[in-house]
Amino acid sequence: MLGTTGAGKSSFIAAASGLPVPIGHNLGPGKSCTVPIIYLADAITGTVEVRSWSFIGTDNSTITLIDTPGLNDRNRPDTEILTSIVDYIRQRRLKITSVVYLNRITERKLTGSAKLNLRVLQAICGDHFLRNLVLATSMWGAIPTQEIDEAVQRELQINMSPAFWGNMIEKGAEYLRWDETGTVTAAKTAREIITMCERQTREEPKLNILLEMEDNCRLDDTTAYRILTEQVTKRLEREQREMLDEQEEKKRELQRQKAELQAIAAREQDNVRRDRKSTRLNSSHRLY
Repeated sequence: MLGTTGAGKSSFIAAASGLPVPIGHNLGPGKSCTVPIIYLADAITGTVEVRSWSFIGTDNSTITLIDTPGLNDRNRPDTEILTSIVDYIRQRRLKITSVVYLNRITERKLTGSAKLNLRVLQAICGDHFLRNLVLATSMWGAIPTQEIDEAVQRELQINMSPAFWGNMIEKGAEYLRWDETGTVTAAKTAREIITMCERQTREEPKLNILLEMEDNCRLDDTTAYRILTEQVTKRLEREQREMLDEQEEKKRELQRQKAELQAIAAREQDNVRRDRKSTRLNSSHRLY
């Protein structure tokens, strides 16, 4: 449901369902769909609205995957994206039984946006929902053969590090690799993730963000929303500091240039005085 834009969610839905899921900006209007099992996955570049895709699972039950825009989209505020996802769920009274979170294995370090996404993910789910959370890495097909060992080590660090997924896995979240290196492999590993989600439906906790709103809490008062607005506030404050620093730097540069001009003018005046003195001395010698 959450993650940076471009993690491969639309491709994951296509691989898991066998449906012709559009990749990119060619998405039509979302369709209302209320079914027994709903899963959320994070977004890929170009997913601009919330949309659901339904297919039949291994036990003949209807499974719906909800395609959502990813956070960290340059064209939309994160708070607007979160609002669209929550509104989609609440307006259709959907029951979310599992969350699939995709993260690119090609990411070599935990960036600021990745840290923010993890904080928002945990705020949306809550500790009680982590047993219904599946964490998956994607983009294995983009790893060159000579870098596979390094990617595997990175995968271990992601799963073990408390700064990344370690704490969530300790509290019950599951991990699987979505290996999309080939069409068959992509479908197989995507189905394995869906099968894991189906096993999780024995328990049906509610997402923390929905529980918060049941307590007469507005969306902008929920933990997840506050994290995003806090980040916006910090960004604005940082930009304000940077602007002030830039203004101070310009002021110092002007002062430096003024001082240089004054020094040049002073040297010119000294030269003029020396020239005049020299001229007077020469004149007095000629008169003598």
